[in-house]
Amino acid sequence: MNVSEPERSTSINYSLNFENALWVSTLSMAHTSVKDLATLEHNTLGVPVLSQLKETARVLAVDFSAT
Repeated sequence: MNVSEPERSTSINYSLNFENALWVSTLSMAHTSVKDLATLEHNTLGVPVLSQLKETARVLAVDFSAT
C-alpha cells in the first residue's frame, strides 16, 4: 500500500427545471474535483498496489431531459 494522504473532494451541483402545459424539462450539471484519489496500480511483479494519483482528478457531468 502506497497511500499517504486521505482523499479530499470538492463538488458543485446545479439543476434547472422548467414546466408548462406541454412539457417538462430539466438541465443539470455536476462537477467534482478529488485530490489524492486512491487508485490501483501494479508493481513490477504484476501485483495490485493501492496508491494515489499525483494530479487532481476531475469529473464534469451534464444532463438534459425533456418529456
